[in-house]
Amino acid sequence: MGIPEQYEHPEFEKVVKAIIHQARAEGIAAGIHFPGKPERQIKWIKEGANIVLHSSDMGLFNQKLKEDISMIRAAAGDHFIGFENAEIII
Repeated sequence: MGIPEQYEHPEFEKVVKAIIHQARAEGIAAGIHFPGKPERQIKWIKEGANIVLHSSDMGLFNQKLKEDISMIRAAAGDHFIGFENAEIII
């Protein structure tokens, strides 16, 4: 199609809708995998997709790790207590 990763491009949406509608009309499951945005997944469920891959193990691991490290850095004031001018290296 010449529009890589442009998931909201009108032509992409038109083709995905056609595939989902045709598959479901034939009694075949239709799946999507658009990680990162639940709103996008909900949109395609409303169009008839009945298999939804939300994320990946590495995506979820990365997301949780960033949240945890941010919490630790904020609590530490972004430096180790007891070390002058030391930054947390992650």
